[in-house]
Order: sequence, then C-alpha cells, then structure tokens
Amino acid sequence: MHITFVYGRDSELRVAEGTDRACGGMVAGLLSLSTSLAERGHEVDVFARCDQPGIHRGVRYHAREELAGFAEVVQPDVVVVIPDGLPLLFPIRTRARVLWTGNAFSSGDVALTASWPWATQLGEAGQRARLYPLSLFSSSIDLVVAKSNWQQRHLSEQMGLPEDRFRVISNGVDLDKFVSRDWPRDRHRIVYTSQARRGLDALIDLFPAIKSSVPQAELHVFSYDGDAPAWLSERAAALPGVHWRGRVSKSMLADELRSAAVMVYPSTTRETFCTSVAEAQAAGLPVVCSSQGALPERVRDGIDGFVIDDDPRSDEFGSRFVDAVVSLLTNDARRAGMGRAATAMAAQRYDWDGVAEQWEAELLDLTARRPLRMPDVSVPYLLDPAVLRVGDRGHTARVPADLAEQWLRSAWASYGYDGTIPGLWAAADVSA
Repeated sequence: MHITFVYGRDSELRVAEGTDRACGGMVAGLLSLSTSLAERGHEVDVFARCDQPGIHRGVRYHAREELAGFAEVVQPDVVVVIPDGLPLLFPIRTRARVLWTGNAFSSGDVALTASWPWATQLGEAGQRARLYPLSLFSSSIDLVVAKSNWQQRHLSEQMGLPEDRFRVISNGVDLDKFVSRDWPRDRHRIVYTSQARRGLDALIDLFPAIKSSVPQAELHVFSYDGDAPAWLSERAAALPGVHWRGRVSKSMLADELRSAAVMVYPSTTRETFCTSVAEAQAAGLPVVCSSQGALPERVRDGIDGFVIDDDPRSDEFGSRFVDAVVSLLTNDARRAGMGRAATAMAAQRYDWDGVAEQWEAELLDLTARRPLRMPDVSVPYLLDPAVLRVGDRGHTARVPADLAEQWLRSAWASYGYDGTIPGLWAAADVSA
C-alpha cells in the first residue's frame, strides 16, 4: 500500500534527529507511525517543512512545496492529512482521504490557521485565526482517525460527522526507550512532563501542600517549551524543591522518568491522548491526573494511578489531588505495584508496531475496491462573511475577505500549487 502523509503545520520536522528530539505528540506520532508502516513493507511519503528531505528510516520525506509535482505523476492509495485540513481539497488522485488529528477545538478541526492578533486578551489562542471548520468539507473526508473515544465523541458532535466515519487508534510510545528497567528511584521525586500552559500553574499552587506532608518532596518539570515561563521563575524562587529542567531529549527524559517516583498532571486542557502520561506509564510511574478529556482512558483509577474529578483549580480537587500524591510518596508498596501495572498496560497498548498494524488494517479495509478519484470540490464560497468568523470563549471577530483570500492563496502555493482554489473560483458568480 502506498501511503502519503501531508503535515500542514509550519513548524519544521526535524527528521534527521528522528524521535529522540523533544516535540509534541502529533509530531512524534507522525515520525513513529510513518517509520513503523515502512517497516511493515508499505511505501510511505511524508510532505512537510522538514530539515533534511530524503530517505530516513525507510520513509521518503519531501519538502512541502513538492507535493503538487508529486501528485501529477503519483497516485497514492491513501492521503493522510495532519492536522489542518486544507490539503483535503488538493487535486490528488487517491482512493481515500483520511484526517488524523490530535485536536479538540470547540468547533472541531479547521482547514486553515494563520497568525492574526484578533483577541489579544485570550493570550496565545487570540493570536491565531482558525478558519473553515472541516464540517464544510465533509464530503472530502473518507475517515477521521481519533486518538481516544472521548475525542471521537467530541469531534463527531462538533463536526457533524456520524461516528461510523471515525476510527479510534491511540498513539504509541517507544517502549525500547521508556520501559522501566531496574534503575534506582528517588522515592520523593515527582515529575511534570508537559507544556506549562496545560496545568503547571495549578500544580505549583498545590506543591506547598505536598511538601508540607512530605518535606523531602521535589518537583522536576520537563517541557519541550524550552525556557521556563516568567511567572514560574518568580514563584519557584520562593518554593524550595521546584526544578525547571526544560527541554531534554527523549532518551534523557526516559532516564529521568525511570529515576522518579510519581508523575503529577493536574491538566487544565482537554487531552485527546496525552503522550506525556503514556511515556510515564511505560517508564513505570503511577500517574495522578485530572479527568480532562481522554485522561480517564489513559489512567485506570486505583490500578495504575489516580484520576481526580472536578475543576483542577477548585479547592475540592486540590485536596484530593494532594492526598493521592502523598499516599503514593509515603507508601512504597502501593507506588511500586501501581508502577508495575502501568508498565504492563503500556506494553499492551502503546507498542508502535501494534499501532501501525491497526492503521494498516483500517486503511486496507477503507481502500478495498475503491477507485482512484479526485476530491469532491463542492465546497462553499470561502470568502462569504458567514464563514470568516473566528471565536473563542465568548470573543468573536470577522476576518476581512481580502486577508482570508491572501492566506488561502499563500497556503495553496506553499504546497506547489498555482491553479484554481476550490471555493474561490465562484467569487465572480457570487458577487454578480
């Protein structure tokens, strides 16, 4: 089977470094899955902004602007779009178009994102415009692959797609790298290994209570964000035992996890999978986390960790979260037993070859007896003011039509296309 992945974000894939570089779950998943599918004998191409185009670990990586020329001469069996959906409309002859997403936006996934400070009071979310919900292009989506049951339900509702158009396939973990070995553990060390914006502030609020019960407790924070946020530097100075470790390689992170006692994650965001938790489990750590999004699917409450309900910033949550962490730090037998259960579960669920086998089965079934075809281009007029509205948390704005057209043409050209864009060609008819 010939599988082509199209990665739509502007961030660069560091393919030469492979999966050892600290990166987000979507990027790590793309690099790992494409390699695993190639190892299973499939022909795999990846189009992205990448540092070193060429063949790496059996996968052909291409500069993004080469996609148009590639599609003129090659007809892949499947095109997998990650995560912005504009490439679903590209004139590529294929048997199936698949959307693979790690998002949980309130409106589902979108076709286009662009830098535009429309609501600066919202922080990072108000610095980017997210245009064109993919529900507008549902006829061009043959399958959506979600990472969790929670994400499937959420996207089905928000995108207006029936659940039978979805498949749930979780991400994997490099088990050879993370699975726990007989390393000595620091029984008082707790770790947080996600982006600061995902709940670190809530954890810092709770850490003094943890340290009050376990004076030897230390919190080590790892994040591919790199630099510590300014607010943490100020607060950590008054909190003995808090250590910002920042960005480290996956190999080093695995060593650090195998040396720790508990992963703590009072996530304030709706998690669609949570690679950070899966890696910690593979390394033999019990996890204490919130119940946001798919986290209850990752952590089995009372078996390999604790899932705490309620608002992560509420007093009730904080009290129960601290009690759970302290109970593990002060009970070696419970902590070790939950850690073993976490590793055993990770070995069953997160092996990348097993994940690739699930993808293989779904894609073979999807493409069986399907003819090669171009996409359905019956899309709405993309400069209609009704589809140019962006919004978040009660704030809304409308993108000017000329700016939206500029973004569309720029995005289209970034993949090497210079022809007609579906949804723009009818502009003269609509305005007449």
